[in-house]
Formats: sequence, C-alpha cells, structure tokens
Amino acid sequence: MCSIFGYYKIKKKEINERFVDNAFNFMRHRGPDNENFLNIDAKVGFGHQRLVIIDTSDKANQPMQTNSSYISFNGEIYNYIELKNELKKNNVNFITRSDTEVLLKGLEVEGIQFLNKCNGMFAFAFYNKEIKELILGRDRFGVKPLHYMIQEDVLYFSSEIKPLIKIKNKLEKNLKIYNSFLWDMATDFDEATFIKDIYQLKKGHYLVCSDSNIKIKQWYFNNDYNFDEKIFENENETLDFTETLLSDAIDKRLRSDVPVCITLSGGLDSTTIYTLTKERLKKDITPFTFRHPGSNTDEYEKVINLTAPYNDNVYCIQSDYEQGHKQIEETLYYLEFPIWNLSAVAYMDVYKGIRDRGFKVVLEGHGSDEQLGGYPAIVRSAAFEYLMNLRLKKAFEIYKVLNETNNPYLEQRNSFLRFFGSFVKKIIFEKRLDTSFDHAIQDIFDYSILPTTLRAFDRLTMRSSVESRSPFMDYRIVELFKKMPIKYKVSELGSKTILRLILKKYNKDYIYKDKRKMGFAYNLPAFFRLKENRDYMKEQISKFSMPEYGKFKRKALLSLAENYIGWKDTVLIWKIASLSIINKMYSI
Repeated sequence: MCSIFGYYKIKKKEINERFVDNAFNFMRHRGPDNENFLNIDAKVGFGHQRLVIIDTSDKANQPMQTNSSYISFNGEIYNYIELKNELKKNNVNFITRSDTEVLLKGLEVEGIQFLNKCNGMFAFAFYNKEIKELILGRDRFGVKPLHYMIQEDVLYFSSEIKPLIKIKNKLEKNLKIYNSFLWDMATDFDEATFIKDIYQLKKGHYLVCSDSNIKIKQWYFNNDYNFDEKIFENENETLDFTETLLSDAIDKRLRSDVPVCITLSGGLDSTTIYTLTKERLKKDITPFTFRHPGSNTDEYEKVINLTAPYNDNVYCIQSDYEQGHKQIEETLYYLEFPIWNLSAVAYMDVYKGIRDRGFKVVLEGHGSDEQLGGYPAIVRSAAFEYLMNLRLKKAFEIYKVLNETNNPYLEQRNSFLRFFGSFVKKIIFEKRLDTSFDHAIQDIFDYSILPTTLRAFDRLTMRSSVESRSPFMDYRIVELFKKMPIKYKVSELGSKTILRLILKKYNKDYIYKDKRKMGFAYNLPAFFRLKENRDYMKEQISKFSMPEYGKFKRKALLSLAENYIGWKDTVLIWKIASLSIINKMYSI
C-alpha cells in the first residue's frame, strides 16, 4: 500500500515544478517508509511513496525497473507467489520477493491481459521506454484510487486528488457529483470527481498514453472466474464451496511480512472472516473493535463472546465526543470529499489505534453488504421481487425479515402500509419495474454505496499508514455472489443467508440469529448532545454559499435547532456542513 504519482509530456512542454514536491508532501501518510522520484526520460517521471508490507528489503523500493520497463505500483497482488512460479516456468528471473516485481515482469512479458490473472487491489503506472508508451491501470472494482488530469499538454496522475488540485490552473465544482451526493449519497461511481476536468480512472479500465494519443479501455468484463453453477442446486454443496473459496481469499490476504489484525463489529461480515481464520485456517489474528459504552448500538459483548473461546484479547477503541468537532476537518482533509456521515471520525480513531499498536495490515468485511443484501432497502427489494412474481407467501416471509433487519436504535422502522405503499408507488406512479433484487444489488455495488465505501476505507486507513484488505472483494467471491440465487442471499434466516449458514455451522448462534443491521458506527446522537458540536455544525452550515442548494441549507438549520437530534436528523446536517467545509478547504 503506497502512493504513486507522475507525469507524461504529451508534447514538449515543461511540467509544473511544484507537482513533485506537492505530491510528496500531501501523500506521505500513504507511504512513510521510503520515497523516490525518477526522471525516466525527457517525457516521463514516476514518483512513489512506500508502505513496507511484502519484502521489507530496499530491493523492493520503487519506482522499479527491468530492461526498458518501469513501474510505480500501489496495492497488493495477493496471488503473487503463484504468478511468480508460473512466470519462472517461462524463464523469467526475479531479484526480489515483492509482488511489485511480479506485476512488472508479468506486464512486460504478457501485456495488459496479465491483469486478468492478478488477484488483488491495485493502481499502477507502467512505462515502456522503448516505445514511449505509458499505461495507467486500476483494479477490477476500484479498491485503489488513481486520479489524473491533462493540463498544458501534460498528463499528471496521482493516488489522491490533492496534488492535482494544488497545481490546477482553474478550480471549478463539478455539480454532477454535488448533486449525486446530496440526493443519493453517491460518489466515485464513474470517472468524474468533484472538480471539473480532474478524473479518476474507472474501475477495471486502463489508460494508454503516447504522443498526442490517449485511449481508455476496459480490461475486466466480470468473467475471470469459472466454476460449476450446478452447486447452487444443493445447499450443502453451495455452503462448502463458498466456505472453501472465502477461506482461500482470507488466507491470501493474510500474506504479509508485517503483523496483521482484524476489525470486529459484532456483525456477520467480520465475524465470518474471524471465524474462518480461527476455525478453518487455524491462524492467529489480533482483533480490534470500536465501542460507545452505554449506547444501544454498542456491540462489545458480542465481540467478547466471539473471541473468548480463542483466548484472544480485544483492543477497544473509543471516540471522545467532546473533541468530535475538532476532528471533522482532519477527517475531511484525508477523505478529500464527504462520505455518508460522521462515522468517518470513528473509523479514523480505530485506524489510529491500530497504527499505535504496531500494525500495518487490517482485515475487514467491506463489500459483503453490497453483494448479499445486507441493507434493509435491499431486503425490501427481495420482497418486492416475490410480490412481482405473485409468490405472496415468500414475500411475506421476507417482509418479516425486513422488520427484523431494521434497527430501531438507528431509527430504522417499517410498517406494512409503508412497505406496500412503497411498492405501489414504484409500480404504478413512478412506472418503475426495476424493483428486482438483482437491480438493487447492482445499484449499490456500482453507484450508491460501495464506490464511496471503498474511497472511505482507502483514505482513512492510509491516513494512519495502515493497509485495509477485504476478502469479500476478491474477484472470485464477487463473481460467485453475482451468480448466486437470491435464496442464499435473503431468506427467512435473514439477509446474507450464506454467511449465516457458515456461522451456524460453527455455532455462532448469538450472531447469526441477530438480524438487526448495525456495523461500525459513530454515536451520532451523543455527538449532537454537546453544545460545542452543535455550534460548530451551525457555523459551517451558515457559511454554505451555494444558492442552488438553498433549500437543503434551510432544512439543515431547522433540524439543527431541534431539542433532540436523532440518527435520521443528522443526515442532511452532515451533508451541508461537510460540503461547506470542503468548499472552504479547496477555495472552490
């Protein structure tokens, strides 16, 4: 896990001299262990800042070169050992133990199709000095970031957006992203960023740059993993296959030359990873959890019950809500653009705690909710689908699951009238027939939730020089879940049914029987009970000066004036306050 940056002179132009120093200064948290910049030739320069995880020797520092090829790489290739052995059979030699050299030589020997063999999260710059061709590449699902812009005939790229913003001649808001954030809480879903003419390379794509010629192409088409889909006809076969594959995904993500830990929320996702690590892989791992004592959303007891049989000590992290408003600007600085709510402060506190205890790698459960129907809205879409197909008994069973999934402590409530009314509204008044479960899953995976989630956990872990790894984002798992029938995702057992079946096998009944959706959360009502926090948010909202969103500002101020601010009330308050801070931060 690192930062990469660099440039390509499309024509004979000078680069902005501040770019390299700015990139080093703005992104040092991503790679504090080593940094280098290499002027490869008159056209191209690569920079790299390294967080040492695989092959701790200096030989693995970057930018790395072999023959006439150069690479600056951010991320991990988890199956690098297998790929290395395959390349050795073709008489390819290696001088390091790093995954970087495997990617470099794989691209050199096999070209861009080598990426389809790579199991990992990555963003890279690859340059062939002989033909003067630059390739920028990004992993299948956009786990690792890569931004770029073209200014005065120079293509600049960097892991984070700040180095590009700092040298851009004119900064202008991209209202497309402001709109999608305010209406749908959606960001990072395509090439657009919140600044016009600064882009991110789309997931599963690569950019090829040569003299006066830039092309962007897709390299991943959701079909890199083949398996016998007949397993779905038998529940036990499906369970065994999923458990074996997920265990392998976890095992590959435990590959590290530095200590690895795990975050536990008390929910299905992290519990499944932890359980398989202990039961199936028989490996040690150190757990961390986030606490807000005295709150109904605190799940510490479940975490203790989970870890006690393995004699693991749990590190507990707490946030100081009296300091909450003082952390918001820091959090947004590292996020670069807002996410869904103030929980970012809690996440940041957790990763600080992980770093302070000497860990550089953390396993986490991101991506499961977005594939297996972990959110109440997705459970509702499953019930809608059964209604559309007139399977009324099944629809009612899933409706009951929806009621059990809603968490009253997060002010998530449902009623049959509200449920049925929503269905009628979509079908009759909105003329929408896209109520299917698969459509809803695809929406949160590609648009409304997962892209923002991946940015959040990249930026907030990197703020503390910690690498986050998620087994659920293994491309084999993603393709398996994509083809998996709905009955293994949402059933009378609950959402994320296949994970509940795994936990049932290992007798984790106190977790798999609890259908409420919780997760790692900041205690938002506790934050807003403090006057200094309310005053801070009011000050930021009052400074918000985008007339096109005036009604949002007025509603946010009204919510802030209420005696009690609940979970739902915080949503709009956060949106407007955070955008106000971002606009001021970048002077846009």
